[in-house]
Amino acid sequence: MRYVMQLAVIVLLVLGSSNGVMDNQYENKFSVEWSNLYKYLLDVAYSGLQAGKIQDDLNENYEWTHDTVDGPAILEKKIETFADIIHSNLASVWQLRDSILQNFDFSQTPAPVIPRERNCCFAAELHPEGCFKTPQANETGLAFRTNAQIMNQLSLNNELYTQVLLQHLTLYDGSMLLYPAKPTAEIASCTTYDPRRRYWYVEVEAPYPRDVVLLVDEASPAPPELLLLALNRVLDCITSSDRIVVAPSADIAEHGWRRGDWWAGELRAGLGVWVDGHELLKEKLMYLIETEVASLTRRFASHVDALHWAQYLLYAKPIYPLKVKRDAVDIVVLVTNRPGWGSWRDNEELSNNVHNLIEENATLIVLALPGADDALAEGEPSPTYQAALHVTTISNESQLNRANLARYFTSPDFEENAFESDSPNRAVITLPYFDAFGANLVMTICLPIKLNGSFWGSACNDISVVNLFERLISVPGVNDGYAFVMDGYGRSMMHPLVPSPSKLKDHPLFIQMTELEQHNEAQLILQHMIDRQTGSKIVDGKLIRNVGRPFQIALPNAVSRVKIPLLYSYGVIKWAPISMAVVLPLQDSKTTKVSYTCKTEQLCQSPHFQYHRLDLEEKKPPTCRYFGKEAVKSNAVIKLAPSCFRDVLSYIKHEDNRTVAQLYDIFKHNHAMANFLWGSELREDVALGERVEEYWKTAADWRPCVGTRFLATQRGVLALYPGSQLPNQAYDPRQRPWYRGAVESASTTPVVVVSPPYCDILGAGLIVTASMALTSPIDPNTVVAVVAGDFSSHSMTDNFVQLLPQCAGRFSCFLIDKSGYVVVHTKWQNKPPVHPTDCEVPEHGAHVNMVEPAIGLKLVEIDILKRQACFDYEESDLFQYWTVELPLSRTQVITDDFAINHIPFSNLFLVVYEPSADKARGCVCPKSWMIGRPFKCRNTCTDFCECPCVAAPNTERCRLNARDILRKKVPPCWPKVSVNEIHPTSFDAHLKELPPCSFSNCTVSARRSS
Repeated sequence: MRYVMQLAVIVLLVLGSSNGVMDNQYENKFSVEWSNLYKYLLDVAYSGLQAGKIQDDLNENYEWTHDTVDGPAILEKKIETFADIIHSNLASVWQLRDSILQNFDFSQTPAPVIPRERNCCFAAELHPEGCFKTPQANETGLAFRTNAQIMNQLSLNNELYTQVLLQHLTLYDGSMLLYPAKPTAEIASCTTYDPRRRYWYVEVEAPYPRDVVLLVDEASPAPPELLLLALNRVLDCITSSDRIVVAPSADIAEHGWRRGDWWAGELRAGLGVWVDGHELLKEKLMYLIETEVASLTRRFASHVDALHWAQYLLYAKPIYPLKVKRDAVDIVVLVTNRPGWGSWRDNEELSNNVHNLIEENATLIVLALPGADDALAEGEPSPTYQAALHVTTISNESQLNRANLARYFTSPDFEENAFESDSPNRAVITLPYFDAFGANLVMTICLPIKLNGSFWGSACNDISVVNLFERLISVPGVNDGYAFVMDGYGRSMMHPLVPSPSKLKDHPLFIQMTELEQHNEAQLILQHMIDRQTGSKIVDGKLIRNVGRPFQIALPNAVSRVKIPLLYSYGVIKWAPISMAVVLPLQDSKTTKVSYTCKTEQLCQSPHFQYHRLDLEEKKPPTCRYFGKEAVKSNAVIKLAPSCFRDVLSYIKHEDNRTVAQLYDIFKHNHAMANFLWGSELREDVALGERVEEYWKTAADWRPCVGTRFLATQRGVLALYPGSQLPNQAYDPRQRPWYRGAVESASTTPVVVVSPPYCDILGAGLIVTASMALTSPIDPNTVVAVVAGDFSSHSMTDNFVQLLPQCAGRFSCFLIDKSGYVVVHTKWQNKPPVHPTDCEVPEHGAHVNMVEPAIGLKLVEIDILKRQACFDYEESDLFQYWTVELPLSRTQVITDDFAINHIPFSNLFLVVYEPSADKARGCVCPKSWMIGRPFKCRNTCTDFCECPCVAAPNTERCRLNARDILRKKVPPCWPKVSVNEIHPTSFDAHLKELPPCSFSNCTVSARRSS
């Protein structure tokens, strides 16, 4: 009842303050009554979705409590959990590496042939002693020298350390041993897989981050194939933790980048500027090298001139924001065909410059192409000068062996100690990444195998972190609470803002933690963590919140920054260069967690529990046809997010009848095995999901209007009605735009959030989703669930015109959301309903800059449509987006061309304008912008301003030079969800025999607004 009374007060306040019309001063020009539209939105939420009844259910049937959260205690538990895993795996890898050093045949004899029955890619059966892999189609491999003693150690480790998924030995020739053996089907690109290009191997090969200067000097034209291969091999040796700079050509160095050169924007750097060794940036560099190799090859005056450039670029490199125990290793690579290196010791000036580089702890690698001296034997490196100079002649492609080149990139050998973070032979503990052997998200712990200073390979363990990742970085029950893990160089290992690799070939992203924790006092805390200190500190911080993104548009998630006091509790993992922090938002100098339990045991029971896996049901309930999907007409179904389960990986990869039977035992028959399946109690949420089904059934007059209705709780329980199976096991409703939008818009008063039109994944054509957050009765700022429903875009447009009759005559009207995307437009009214098979109409759901470019330009000019930016680390690009903000204390703004009014307690703005045949042309963004990135679009109005969808956030905006939104540092974008979109299934023949589920277009005239 609290929400019913609150709703009545809101309506009276809104109608009493403005009478639901535009400002009276402009009534003659733009007189549109919008109060009916506001009441309709409330009706959608409270009658169509039954939000009020569900909120009353939460208030009346649950006991609510506030618990104070202890940050240091949470940190201690997380460190203990993580340290146990790290330490046990360190011990396992150490024992394996010791066994290899004692028992392996390190002789220089030819590698043995690997039988097909032991080859991972060809074996018909899994061998009990593992399988072997070789790169490409090689039949020989050094790894096959593994003897019985090493096999016994592998078997013993497998028994003692149950968390280890896979043990593997990889050698410099690319051969590897996998234990236990893996089926061919689980090895991605089995015959072409080369472990030496995998992130974990390169990290073991060169455990310190490196700063690499690449110089190309052609005294005379060199064979282009050989030159490109040499440059490619150099980039192969660069990892995500390295930085690289390519010296610019003479033309670029003197005149800068050509005007309009897209590399200047996309690469953030281009030539002559340091960039990270991220795989995407390496691809762009290689593309640049291949397409502009002529301009790239700078003809230096001499070798001395080239080394002067190298020294300058090393001097100009950006410093790391945090002080670490050991600086990055400096490496200079000179690819040249200029003579002179055969007698470099006799050239005093050249010798002095080599000495200068070495004294600065830099390694110099010279790749001499044909045309240089032949004083050195082809392909044979010269004697190493203090282990810091390598010169080799390259006359053919076979001499550009990656294994040989990679040796020049390795660090000098120091005393071994895998438990000392400052040792080059320390264990390498990787960031989480997607495993090529089918284990999903894993971390790898490796030790290098070195004998007499020579690098032979790596000994590694793979451990699954699918079950661990969510538990480490989340703080259940605390809104905006999170944790992060950092390595000894101040780089993020785990953080909610770090995107996970989305492809098997991708390397994890190394992001400096100072880029993710951007407020002023964070750097001091991070420095304490680098220095292996522990403690707690309260700071005036900035939370970065996920604003979300439009449905089915391939864009990152926009963000907002909120100033709030934060408590940092931080500590270290013993014997590993890893530290961890827990971050909690503070209110009244404390952090509280809202908990809820059923008032009676009966309220927690779910006698009609129906799981969403209809395909595993022996006796299915009555079903109906919901477009291209079979659905349960009389029941809602329940879907659980992967993080609900203790064993997330097993749930995602395989769910069988036995698992489903256990769920029915738990919820339908109140079985006590719940704690073995998941970490937190879910019975309250599942029981609520079952009760909302009855509320939705009572809204009979809305049945023709609403498609699927759903309720998602903050614990990850999803209820759908009519109930249909979701084909993607990894689906998590809390990551969906309708959930994020409702949470971001939540306040002490109910807010209706409506999405732009998008294509329904179940085949209903163009739909919009309306949602509302449900909150705790003792803390309205705590969202505990979101209720939502799908509505036909065509019927929503018809309703819009009926509610605003003035918009069907003299005026045209449209609704935009807080990001500027068009939700409804009167000009869509006369268009026929979009057929489900042809619903990707570019104009529907597009941005105002595309649908109404002239108005979009004007909104930019009067500072209502504001350009924002965040950095998308997944693509290494600046992502620009828009926010709609009316001036402070204003709910409406009227100009000579249009009026814009915020619809109270919603995310929508109503724009009213008078169409004119001679209206000014604005910045017209191409239609391809909808499915691409905003900054990819072509600048079409350079005559007087930047195109709104192409201008950078620090450029002058259209006709408003004095009010530039110059930004010193943009926040990181919220990562994309690494879950594939669900596509409509094919229309099976048996569906034609099922009765249709009720869902058709409805209009306001067919029913009354509440």
